[in-house]
Amino acid sequence: MTLMKYIQHFTTFSFLFIYLQLSGAVEEKHCLTGEAVTLGCHVSVPQSAQLTDIEVCWQFKRRIRVHQTEGNKLFEFVAGNITKYLPGYAVDLDALLKGNASLHLANPAVADDGEFTCAILVKRVEKYVMHKVSLHVSALPSLSLTDHATVLDGEKTTVVCDITGFYPEQLEVEWLRRRGNQNVSVEADICTRSPSPNPDHTYSLRSQITIQGNRTLNHGTVYICQVKHRSLSEPQSRAVQLSVLERPQNPVTIIAPAVAACVLIVLLIAGAAWIVYRYFHTVPPSVSDICSPSVIYANTRADMKCTVRRVKPKHVDVQWYRVLPHGAGTDAPSGQAQEKEPLCTEKLTKDSQLHSENTQLLSTLSLSPKVSDDGGRYRCVVAYKGHTYIKETTLSIKTQPSFLQISSVPQVPVLGQRLLLCCRVERFYPAQVRLEWLGPGGEMLGPVVQYGPFPDYQGLHSVWSTSQLTVTAVEDGLVYRCRVYHSSFPEPGYRDLTYQVNLKGTPPTVKFVKCDPAQPQIGQECTLSLCVEDFSPDALSVSWFREGLPILTGVFTSPPSLNPSGLFTQWAFLRLTPTPQDLGAVYTCRVGHSALAEPEERSYTLANMTLE
Repeated sequence: MTLMKYIQHFTTFSFLFIYLQLSGAVEEKHCLTGEAVTLGCHVSVPQSAQLTDIEVCWQFKRRIRVHQTEGNKLFEFVAGNITKYLPGYAVDLDALLKGNASLHLANPAVADDGEFTCAILVKRVEKYVMHKVSLHVSALPSLSLTDHATVLDGEKTTVVCDITGFYPEQLEVEWLRRRGNQNVSVEADICTRSPSPNPDHTYSLRSQITIQGNRTLNHGTVYICQVKHRSLSEPQSRAVQLSVLERPQNPVTIIAPAVAACVLIVLLIAGAAWIVYRYFHTVPPSVSDICSPSVIYANTRADMKCTVRRVKPKHVDVQWYRVLPHGAGTDAPSGQAQEKEPLCTEKLTKDSQLHSENTQLLSTLSLSPKVSDDGGRYRCVVAYKGHTYIKETTLSIKTQPSFLQISSVPQVPVLGQRLLLCCRVERFYPAQVRLEWLGPGGEMLGPVVQYGPFPDYQGLHSVWSTSQLTVTAVEDGLVYRCRVYHSSFPEPGYRDLTYQVNLKGTPPTVKFVKCDPAQPQIGQECTLSLCVEDFSPDALSVSWFREGLPILTGVFTSPPSLNPSGLFTQWAFLRLTPTPQDLGAVYTCRVGHSALAEPEERSYTLANMTLE
């Protein structure tokens, strides 16, 4: 069967997305979050064409990982009707007759960063077009830095620069010092954490600089936190001015000159030795505290960094250790020098890397910690010219729940009866968790019963929470939320699960039939599959037909699975071995549900088969 005859028998867009290959390059498009953008897609349409002759489908594949299904269908126009429409994505139907099927995004978000695919079919002239647009969405970073910092002469202060709400993750932070009209880059005493994700898929990070107060050298100096990012046409910065205050006068200072004169005689005797030590002995190196991500997730790579300054890198030996529980009493206090290697430790240097530049050395330890590593102590031990310097940190491990779901009993609410809502949160760490039930207006619900948290054999935990309400006609369409608070969630520290009361049940979304393998061969077994999703209750009828005749063998379905939204998904399968007589045969899957006015059908034609 030729390709044109196949199109005549198969008018759905699954054919275009499965069998057509894009011949041209993918169009690249850039925009900022909240900045409306139009993705172009055009085809030549004859003047006599009508809307019923044109079919359009836009699909989308995200670059980021989200809990929702990837490859969402955004818009579909078939037989003169819009059969699929997601809010925020629109196609101008008046422009379709001019061949313009461009997709308008009114308020793009980070979740729209990905590849959009447009398929157009003009049935009257049997013409199709497939076009891909790669949309790169960027979110502008927001910088937060105090306007003024104060420190006593001779003491240290830390200035923190919080950078929030940016996307993508790649971002460069630089600290500058301004005296007069000149900006100089600052590299010492800086700790910049790795970016941490936010609930809206943007990122945040914190960079801080530790400044030694010296009234002569840096009083009035301006320190600048400067950021470079894809979303910025030029670097963005915030500045803070440092004030170094004199130490309060002490009465003892009045007699200090007299005491100094007496002490001077003693100092002259020991002066030679002191001068040799002070000016000719090597200045001790500066070892930074261990810098690690603000949140460390189990089974996810985390980098811990230790910076050594004022050294000759070839004379430095850096070792990393994990302090074992039974050796806690034998280790020297953190930050103090000791002559011997710490006892009761596990050496981890094989997992670390060194990078040197001039008189600075950076040691990075890469870990993929487990839940059992929570509270573990890790040490960076620096040996330099006969002296040992130790920095220590304690890990706080988190695991985000891998399963969050709301279910109801009964599945379809009944007027005048009690409705039990159950919120399940499973496989998280640590065990401390809080669940709240919120009504449509944000009010707290009661009574609430919580079961758990319960531990499992892998050290993770699960918890259930239930709430009840009486179903009235007013409840239809209202949305209730289960709010889950856990330390593994980024700001604001919680995640909402929603449940919408639906007294009629929810009709299923019936996908298109697919074949595995995509190019079946005569005599080789293949499987036709159909996905039916987002329906309630879970009772579903599925029937398969060949050329209108029912099929009873090779038919099976998966059990319905509950989605986090409280709706169900189910798969239907037909296993067969094609014969030459099956060439061009049409197989149909019929889906029935209580919320459907009539059953929906999806068809698949066995075409272009070859001998095995």
